[in-house]
Amino acid sequence: MKILYAFDKNHAPWEKAAKYLGHELQPLNRERVLDSFRGFKPDVVLLGGALTVDPAVLKAVQEMPGLKVAVKRGEKDEPFNIPNNATVVVPIAPADDVRNGGPTMWFPLLDYTSLLPNESPGTYRPEFASDVSYFGPYYPHFERALTEICNSGLNVKLFGAGQMPYHQYLGRLSYEEEKDACASARLTIVAKGDTNRQLDIWAMGGRHYTYHEGTTIEALKQELSVRGMQPTCRGELLSRHTLAHRLRDLLEELN
Repeated sequence: MKILYAFDKNHAPWEKAAKYLGHELQPLNRERVLDSFRGFKPDVVLLGGALTVDPAVLKAVQEMPGLKVAVKRGEKDEPFNIPNNATVVVPIAPADDVRNGGPTMWFPLLDYTSLLPNESPGTYRPEFASDVSYFGPYYPHFERALTEICNSGLNVKLFGAGQMPYHQYLGRLSYEEEKDACASARLTIVAKGDTNRQLDIWAMGGRHYTYHEGTTIEALKQELSVRGMQPTCRGELLSRHTLAHRLRDLLEELN
């Protein structure tokens, strides 16, 4: 199947997912919209909501009556046009007023996962072993949490972009090193709402713990004694919740 992609500008993860599923994906040339449609001759087009007000996009869609169209509607999108043959994709939460008539799909986590089912896990390495790890960047609003954790007496290792004012900060890692460090930690903490990082941690073979306002060191230590020794959620994630699964489900719905 040939897929023309314009959900957003970051097409690379989608291209990998399409290739994994045996499809061909090409990003839309926004400067030459009609040429992109006519030259590539897609079976499916994935559009961001803002593009549906582009006259060239609407003209191209109308020229191909058999084309399957999905329009991604974000929670902050302005009102937009919907081609008659389009399915609206809502990645944030279902909404009653997305459109008048026509199908609407709710795709939770569509914007958060770029993983594939063949993602390899990290490997345990003694130099990365820790009770708690954290992968930056360093957010000022997360300073209280990091300070408490670094002063807790636990074996803590901090990594990531941006200098962190703690002696446990060990600098930036490559992606492969980050996977190993994550797999070598009993728990990896994330800030509340960082869903993308949670999925990454599971895929790397780690265990995540969401640290939010009100979390105590005692609660973190309790979590270490219980969940820090349990199997990870990696198998569940890679068997059901990767971008390849999202794309496959979307294409099945459109067809």
